[in-house]
Amino acid sequence: MVGDGALLVDPYSEEEIAQGIARLLDDEDLRARLVERALQRAAGFSWERSVRQIHAGYLKVLGRPLPADAVASAAAMTAVLLVAGCLVFRRMEASFADYV
Repeated sequence: MVGDGALLVDPYSEEEIAQGIARLLDDEDLRARLVERALQRAAGFSWERSVRQIHAGYLKVLGRPLPADAVASAAAMTAVLLVAGCLVFRRMEASFADYV
């Protein structure tokens, strides 16, 4: 997800986290390169594309086809996602109930 726009450390290692923070604080060139790369990476993402991908994923989980004319505004897609998310959650909740 972050590509080369981040300094990765073991999130379970306090020592690695501390070393990573110290490295970023001490190395201005590294910090500037990571900021530049992160901004370039972020430019490749959009809310509209994210909403469309989540919508397609929800429909897949629900076993419903993605309409060929699925072109809508980000606001309309967000409303659809909220409803679809509730349906997916209900389906997951029902599935988990079988194991409890």
